[in-house]
Amino acid sequence: MPVQFATPEPLHGFMSLILEQPELQTRLAGILDSDAFEVEARTIAAEHGVGLPAGSLRAMFAPDPLGLSRWQSAPVMAARWPDTGWLPTRSVAGDPPAFDWSWLGNRKTDAPLFEDDVRRAAAFPFDRMFRTRTGLDALIEGARTADSVPLSGFIFHMSRCGSTLLARILGAAPQNLVASEPEPLDAVILWAEQSSAPYALKLEAVRAIVASLGRRRGPDWQRFFIKFDAWHILSHRLLRDAFPEVPWVFLHRDPVEVIASLNAMPGLQSVPGLLPESLMGIGNAHAIPQDEYGMRVLAQFCQAGLNHAKQGGGMIVDYDHLVWAALDTIPQHFGFAPGRVERAAMEAATKVYSKDPVAGFSPDSQQKRAGASDRTQELAQTHLAELRRALLSLA
Repeated sequence: MPVQFATPEPLHGFMSLILEQPELQTRLAGILDSDAFEVEARTIAAEHGVGLPAGSLRAMFAPDPLGLSRWQSAPVMAARWPDTGWLPTRSVAGDPPAFDWSWLGNRKTDAPLFEDDVRRAAAFPFDRMFRTRTGLDALIEGARTADSVPLSGFIFHMSRCGSTLLARILGAAPQNLVASEPEPLDAVILWAEQSSAPYALKLEAVRAIVASLGRRRGPDWQRFFIKFDAWHILSHRLLRDAFPEVPWVFLHRDPVEVIASLNAMPGLQSVPGLLPESLMGIGNAHAIPQDEYGMRVLAQFCQAGLNHAKQGGGMIVDYDHLVWAALDTIPQHFGFAPGRVERAAMEAATKVYSKDPVAGFSPDSQQKRAGASDRTQELAQTHLAELRRALLSLA
């Protein structure tokens, strides 16, 4: 593929060789140990008669525990999509944004969050040495001929109401691929909401990033699902215009329980100023008490979910019925009936804590409600009681 390198010139021949031959990428990409990676790299170079000067290699895949390379030039700049095993894993700020790609081979994005898969990939020397950057134009052009898994459903939610669990249940089925809150998609949506670019270009960009995240890297995948971040429901018009036929669900929960979770571990959407006021629809956010701001944000999400539901194509699901729905009505809504093997895998996923698959799942709704202050109860009644009743009426 046409590339430029931001690496020492003596390495360019070797790097070109690797990028031109997917089988060589496979040989190198799965090696975690730096010494073993260097040995294999030099073996490949010798096999193909490519020079690899002594001492020139190790600096290219030095550990980057703080992820600082994200704000530096990528080792490889490409004019089109990398080979099939690659996914865009991080955005690069700009108008429009650019994208850094990592090699995942045929591994499913099966971590609780897409970011966990990205960090896992970044631990490999190959990712640090061959991280590849493309612009938005290249992303859109590649999407026009991409072989992507059919997009089968969207997961929207009001935050901390089981969306990660639902993503894990769906992803447990061997034939399903799930991307859970992928940051590159987040960046495209945020850019589309703020940019003065033509609306048609914004729609192309949204479709392109989704197509790239759903690349067919595994032969048996039949369905692709995206779990959005909570604030993405505010962009439901953009997403509906980009994907008018894709079914979706919106998950909700007792707001007192949601706020209890957000108080214990604040999310991006619950801290004033971390997302643009123009997007959140709440002016003078810094003057609002934190707990009230959180409730007003949840109200915005729930209202957007109700507005989205009026346009059809969706399913409203209450947290208390999520596990049953995830095994029954949600698959039906998304157009598939799990077979025996798929069903068994999905049922197994309901028994573990979604954000930590090693831990068992323990219901905590009663504990969250019992610990809520009188003020939290009052705020929930003021800002969300009516919306909650409206959502429950649609479940």
